[in-house]
Amino acid sequence: MDTLPRGLESPYQQQNQPTASELIDAVNSLRLAYGLPTLGINPILMQVSQSQADYLLETEGGSGHSRANGMSLTDQLLSMGYPLAGDLSLGGYRSENFDFGTNKSIQEAIQDWLGDDAHTNTMLSPNYFDIGGGVAIGKDGNVYFVIDTARHTSSGRQQDYTPEAGGTTVTGVTVNGTPGVDQFMVPVTLSTPNSGGLVIHDVKYGQTLWSIAIAYKTTIQEIRNLNDLPSNDIFSDQKLLIRREGTKTPDASVPPGLPAFHTPTVVPATLTYTQRTPTPAPLLPGANPSKDNLPLIAGSIFAAIFLAGIGFWANKRKY
Repeated sequence: MDTLPRGLESPYQQQNQPTASELIDAVNSLRLAYGLPTLGINPILMQVSQSQADYLLETEGGSGHSRANGMSLTDQLLSMGYPLAGDLSLGGYRSENFDFGTNKSIQEAIQDWLGDDAHTNTMLSPNYFDIGGGVAIGKDGNVYFVIDTARHTSSGRQQDYTPEAGGTTVTGVTVNGTPGVDQFMVPVTLSTPNSGGLVIHDVKYGQTLWSIAIAYKTTIQEIRNLNDLPSNDIFSDQKLLIRREGTKTPDASVPPGLPAFHTPTVVPATLTYTQRTPTPAPLLPGANPSKDNLPLIAGSIFAAIFLAGIGFWANKRKY
């Protein structure tokens, strides 16, 4: 469906027309609200998104994620020189959302995309670095929105990759198959060991064996061996054994009776006080008022009185 020449637009196109930059701003504002870094605007992704929005307008939304040239989103990005990261045979780290409706606003499109995990992931995945947006408006008032998000390689250079033909099966996975099936990837939330030391991952829709292996720092083959998987195909809600982690051995230095891994607490010694009955102070310095010392005390008193009497008698005769 063609748009009208400039100056002859319908009233729908003349008022409050949303733009690609406003669409990107809305996505980045959402990311900031969730504590995520904003996505950088990439010129290649901008071209990809706008061309897809124009194609959706032309096909009245019937094209979905299919490209006008028959390419997959991955192949289109690579052909335009985008340094896409990830396993390219499985599509790499890229995702696309589109939405359309009569007089639809940007906030309405964002709200629609928040309705399921797949489209939410396109906007909020921490795995993506770059974004592009496109908006196309028809003379009937239908507005078509497209965003593409992706992760570039750390080197900024493209990987060596020869795309397989559409529908080709590579290690059990069909690549470049039905459009939209592999348009996104869901972030992997790491599981902790259970009581038996087993790390078991609950597969979510949109996750691949490759992304799970990367997240847990293991290999695809190791996961396949642990789970007897005949191929790389996995499905939503599948339980995958990732690894077996041994339990810790209790510390032999811990005294018997204390729980394992408990560090003994050193308790300060408590002072003990014994109540004693007060005793009178000795009558003379250095004397101990015990029964054994009573004769000594009496003798000392008598001597003191005797000396005092002599002194009194001597002074009396003097005067």
